[in-house]
Amino acid sequence: MKQQILALALTLTSASAFAAPQSYSLPALKELCAMDAGNEDEFAFEKAFSDVSEYEIDEVESISAKDLAMVNAHLMDHEYAAKPLTLAEIKALFGPGGDQAYNDLYVITFKSKTTGRVYTHVKTYPGDNPYGLIFDNKTLKPVAHNGDGSIVLLTNNGSYSCWELDK
Repeated sequence: MKQQILALALTLTSASAFAAPQSYSLPALKELCAMDAGNEDEFAFEKAFSDVSEYEIDEVESISAKDLAMVNAHLMDHEYAAKPLTLAEIKALFGPGGDQAYNDLYVITFKSKTTGRVYTHVKTYPGDNPYGLIFDNKTLKPVAHNGDGSIVLLTNNGSYSCWELDK
């Protein structure tokens, strides 16, 4: 119950994945553009970030309440679910015989080598490329959207495509 309340609170505070918290500016988030599929430096992510943890949802027996809240925010934002789900329900959805059995769901936490900020990327692979939300791991607020490998930063002044910024 506590996990579902946390997930619901996260969902209500970020009514839309594109609603950015007031504390995120473009310069503060631009480091996430290293993840953009259009980045010409194939090692940009490795240069900018270090991995903290990574797992596929069907390979774990439990996850933290924080991770569950972020997974549910992603699932509802991308319309896999209409309400927060338990880990068992998520595993059934993405497991053999589930509606998303062909799809993979990953939770990847990484740390900026420059700012020290920790992010969590919750992403699914419904086809060849990922779709997901990137969260500030401290506030659990979505700070970027990954759509088909293209990163869109969610700032207090609107959303910015990394592809457009790198032109």
